[in-house]
Amino acid sequence: MHVIYVDESGIPDSGQSTNHFVVAGMAIPLNTWKDKDREIRILLQNHRLSDIELHTAWMARKYPEQERIPNFETLDDKNRRALVEIERKKDIAKASLKGEIAVRGLRKNYNKKLILFFYQQIVVT
Repeated sequence: MHVIYVDESGIPDSGQSTNHFVVAGMAIPLNTWKDKDREIRILLQNHRLSDIELHTAWMARKYPEQERIPNFETLDDKNRRALVEIERKKDIAKASLKGEIAVRGLRKNYNKKLILFFYQQIVVT
């Protein structure tokens, strides 16, 4: 017997805010489910994400501010965070040349990315 998980993303009706609708799923043997769940929970706890819902899309995205940091994958949590914040401040300074709307949009995006930053750590480490 298997446990199956199916999820969807997007809007099935055309003409909405997205023109994509995706359905994906996976099946895990029932006798391994508890072990896999425990492994994921430990991984999330190790990266201070135990209260966060895991989204694989966040792990698949690129993070330009991290890509600009040399040897990012070798840094510890504290240094990663500090250097990412420096890169984000640089980006906000550049956005300020375009106006307040650009700055607000970038800040809003970075507020969401605070969580994403930790997800990226899971993939990299």
